[in-house]
Amino acid sequence: KQWYRTQSTGELNKKEKIEKQRIDEFEAEVEVFRALENIRGVYVLHGLHYSHEQFGLFVQDHKIDGCKKKSQEEEGECDFIVIGRQYIAVLEVKSPDMKSRNHEKMFYDRYKESLAQRNRTVRLIVGIVDYLQLENPPTIFSLSIFNRLSRENVGEFEKYQKITFKERNCILLLTVT
Repeated sequence: KQWYRTQSTGELNKKEKIEKQRIDEFEAEVEVFRALENIRGVYVLHGLHYSHEQFGLFVQDHKIDGCKKKSQEEEGECDFIVIGRQYIAVLEVKSPDMKSRNHEKMFYDRYKESLAQRNRTVRLIVGIVDYLQLENPPTIFSLSIFNRLSRENVGEFEKYQKITFKERNCILLLTVT
């Protein structure tokens, strides 16, 4: 199916929207990276991609899930993993277009996507920590980071209100001044 910018509204076609979203998310990751650069005493991994085979090595129950992916197929990715002395933080960065007609739906869809990515990466990290049999395993945190949003923006969204209080505490909203 062909997608074209409509003459009357000047809206982006589907391909252009995807490219704009990719650029927005890259810019959001740069903003987060700049903030993480200022934290001392941590290691920061950016753009961690892992295969189905790598995931399966540490997440034993994954094979039971009936997954049909090929071993070298990408299982998941994580925008940032921050490793401190006693913690590991999994960070997923999203940049919903608040100018879109249905920005509430876009925010919620991006949130659900980030939650799935975070949960998959946390499962991998827990599997690695269990495999290492550490005497003092690190605490694992996971956050979804949305740039250019405020609590006032998302507080009005009906779907945001449906997100549990516990999970709302795992959403970081960054406003750049």
